[in-house]
Amino acid sequence: MLRHSNFLHIWFFFLLFCLVFSQPAYSKMTVEYQGQVYSLELPTIKVNGSDYISVENLFKQIGGVEYYSPIMKKVNLFFGGKNWVLSLDKGTAIAESGEEIPLGRSIVIQENSVYVSPQFLNQLFGIS
Repeated sequence: MLRHSNFLHIWFFFLLFCLVFSQPAYSKMTVEYQGQVYSLELPTIKVNGSDYISVENLFKQIGGVEYYSPIMKKVNLFFGGKNWVLSLDKGTAIAESGEEIPLGRSIVIQENSVYVSPQFLNQLFGIS
């Protein structure tokens, strides 16, 4: 009976892990910035029911720069003349102008890739 119970615990843990940390899937989406429309296929993940977009792949295709430093626990984002530093240890996004926005659940780091919610990208850069 004990062996059967251990098997169920392992199976439950595996199922929970798969639901919480899904592998990226490519999604076709339309991105708009300052009247320019881009039709892109981007890696996305779903975590706890929310969708997140690979900001590195997005910026590569629309002309931005993303740099993630796991040691410094920071993500630097440059796009459209705006610079933001996402301070993961402090939980804030800080603009070059000094403006601060709480990260909340807007960002996910998975396998050294940065995924950001579409709403957060809109808030930082006006990307919809």
